[in-house]
Amino acid sequence: MSTNNPTDNFPPHSPTAVVTPHGRTRISAPAAHVFDLIIDLSTYPEWNPFVPRAELLANASSSEPSTSEAPSAKITQNCPFRIYPVMKVFGFSVPNTTDVRCTLLSRPSSTASQEKQIYAVEWVQTNMSDSMLKTLRRTEVEVLGEAECEYRSWEWMEGPMAYVIKGTMIGALQRGFEESALGLKREAEERYQKGRSGS
Repeated sequence: MSTNNPTDNFPPHSPTAVVTPHGRTRISAPAAHVFDLIIDLSTYPEWNPFVPRAELLANASSSEPSTSEAPSAKITQNCPFRIYPVMKVFGFSVPNTTDVRCTLLSRPSSTASQEKQIYAVEWVQTNMSDSMLKTLRRTEVEVLGEAECEYRSWEWMEGPMAYVIKGTMIGALQRGFEESALGLKREAEERYQKGRSGS
């Protein structure tokens, strides 16, 4: 992954995290367009090899996918959703199912004067007790220019299961984060260029 400043602190440190898989890249497309891809689960098969499938759940207490016919599949504040990550461990693709809930979704204010303009989304895992595995996934898209941004994503993992993950699959997780970043970059830049050319 590219880094604009090799001396900066990425991924951010957490004193309680056992492992922190992460991905980062610069993308030549507007930050708002990139963020829309990240929060639109219906686009994941097109760019996310690590999580090629994801879906909203009907409600916070449901374990069933939403049956709504509404076209939107976008993450919203506090919404529950399910992701299906696929990790490559010892040469084998290992599918998984993880239920999560969005705990933060923010966009920079168009009127506020800020040093940094950052889009952000966070989610936590909900299908395992925090006493076993507590996670926080944060993804940011920072505006660097009209059609230039930086994507950053990391996940803090703590608890007994985090040590199991560290010992057995941290390499696969890290590759997944990096592949997602590259896939997002390709998809966002291709869509932006097609939009500019009108094709």
